[in-house]
Order: sequence, then C-alpha cells, then structure tokens
Amino acid sequence: MFFSRASNPLKVPPFIPRLRGGSLLAGRDKSGILSEFIHTHYEEVINMVTLWYDEKEAREYWREEAREEAREEAREKITEVRKNTALDMLRDKMDPEKVMKYTKLSPECIAELAKTL
Repeated sequence: MFFSRASNPLKVPPFIPRLRGGSLLAGRDKSGILSEFIHTHYEEVINMVTLWYDEKEAREYWREEAREEAREEAREKITEVRKNTALDMLRDKMDPEKVMKYTKLSPECIAELAKTL
C-alpha cells in the first residue's frame, strides 16, 4: 500500500496538492469536497486506481499473448504449406536448388523432404 494512516498519519498522497491547486480539477473543487474525500479515503482511492491499472495491464498482456500465439500458428501454417509445395516440386523432378529458391526452405529441410519420396 502507498500510505498507511498508522505508520504516517500526516503523510499526504502526492496527487492531493495538485487537487488543491486546481490543476487537476481546473477550479471545479472550490469547496474542497473532493480533496477532503480523497484525504479521508485515500487508501480506498489508491486501491481502486491500482486495481484498474492491474486489470488494464492484464488485458494488454492477454492481448499480446493472443497475438503471439496467432503469429506462431501462422508461421507453422506457412512452413507446412512451403513443405507441401517443396514436396510437389521434388515429385515433379525439379532441381533442389530451385525448390530452395522458391520455397525459402533450408537445404537441410529440402534434403529431409527428398528422403521421404
């Protein structure tokens, strides 16, 4: 937790001075109600903000994981298609050098595929 009333009862959250100065609220908290609320309930406010941030961070992490998984599946599919194309080309007695050139597969992969024929 950011602050604790028991450990430091006079410590003010860092965003409170900005509220009082009006830069965050642009003069909307003239009576100081919001500033007083945040002073009184700052631990709850910090918990809410932290929870929101954690959820947002988690969603972004899950999105990135899904993207990476989709990229990996696409790479695997492309490699499978290239191997099938190479096999067809080798069956048609094409030169292995041309097969490598057009399928972008490694010489080792082409040799391995040629053994399966």
